[in-house]
Amino acid sequence: MASLITQTLRKVRLGLGHKQHFTNRIIETGLKTHLEAPMLELMKKEELRISTRNFVVLFGHFEKRIEIVEELREMMKRQGKELNVYVISSLIQQFGKAGEMEEVKNIVDRMKQLNINPDVRIFNVLIDCYGKAKNFDQVSRLRNEMGQLNITPDIVTFSILINCYGKAGM
Repeated sequence: MASLITQTLRKVRLGLGHKQHFTNRIIETGLKTHLEAPMLELMKKEELRISTRNFVVLFGHFEKRIEIVEELREMMKRQGKELNVYVISSLIQQFGKAGEMEEVKNIVDRMKQLNINPDVRIFNVLIDCYGKAKNFDQVSRLRNEMGQLNITPDIVTFSILINCYGKAGM
């Protein structure tokens, strides 16, 4: 892995090849071969510019390692990557799975500060997180907020709500 990274970086610095293609390859190889440490080290040194899509992939891969998700989020900020609904829903999902509901709330607050309007995907992830955290009052508030914002629930929303309310004995 280290030699692949070294060779790839040399090619990128020499202007041989498409930078994003090589970055994608390094991430793909690092995750498949369980050699995340050298990959993350290069990312920390900012020798790799990561696309928003790859950040979402990395958030999913490291979902059980919240400290790395936090580092990735900081890297994303330093690289000037904007939050969008895909990144936000991924972050909410990762922190929700880890039971970090205060962080979920912070992400939603940040989304609102940036005037990013939630869509059905965001609400689905939020409802699922709060349902798994057994905060059924918040699940009901989110469902009501969807109606107030004229966001139409989809089949995923109804499936999540059925599971939530089933767990609540409603």
